[in-house]
Amino acid sequence: MMIQRLTFSLLFAGVLLSGPQAVFAADEAAPVKLEAAFVPAAGKLPPRLLLTAQIDKKWHVYSVTQGKGGPYPTKIKLDENPAYKLAGDFTAIPKPDAHKEAIFDNLVVETHEGRVTWWVPLEMAAGFDPAKTPVAGKLTYQACNDQNCLPPTAVKFSAKVIDAATAEKLLADPKAK
Repeated sequence: MMIQRLTFSLLFAGVLLSGPQAVFAADEAAPVKLEAAFVPAAGKLPPRLLLTAQIDKKWHVYSVTQGKGGPYPTKIKLDENPAYKLAGDFTAIPKPDAHKEAIFDNLVVETHEGRVTWWVPLEMAAGFDPAKTPVAGKLTYQACNDQNCLPPTAVKFSAKVIDAATAEKLLADPKAK
């Protein structure tokens, strides 16, 4: 058990030290599948970007709010485009599970398992047409299971337009009963 933890620690330290150059394009075998959606403004709701990650069983990713000194947090960056920009911070549904991890000197780590949707309000330029200019960017995550962590993985996204009813289904907390 001690050798397994030491091996995991050394592997994880190597991944952390490798930094941004350890970013690879996602593939079909990846334990995380990403879908991006754009929801036009409706009523009092602003236009929104929704990124939904479906995470394979026994795997997890870290939150966008993961503190420093621990695992690699999920990072979301929009492509530079004068047609749109963030109008707030990303919110996760469901909220991440938070627990202390001995491997990080009992630092509280925030993880997502199963499915998570990160959403953010957007500010759009006048005349913006998401069908002609999709909201695009990159989500970088690190997937881990109880035996190892994969290097940080970058996935480019281009959001498809969806309606408010479909958005509400994506924003429903899968943990709520």
